[in-house]
Amino acid sequence: MPRELDIPYAFTLAVIRNQRGLLTVTTSVFRAELHKLNHDWSLQRCNEWSTRKQTFFKDITDGDGADRTYVLRNMGRVL
Repeated sequence: MPRELDIPYAFTLAVIRNQRGLLTVTTSVFRAELHKLNHDWSLQRCNEWSTRKQTFFKDITDGDGADRTYVLRNMGRVL
């Protein structure tokens, strides 16, 4: 049974440091971590949650699409 408490935890697990040293999250990785914790979310729902709840992350995706990439802003933190 999925728990609401697992959602921020899954987001934290999806944070990856890229080659430039920036902390990034992609929607597909976040969705995969949610799936491991028994949440079945669409990419769109993951994007909506990320933009609403994780205000220190900025969308850096080129073009349109459901699989977005977010980067942690300066002096930000994972909420």
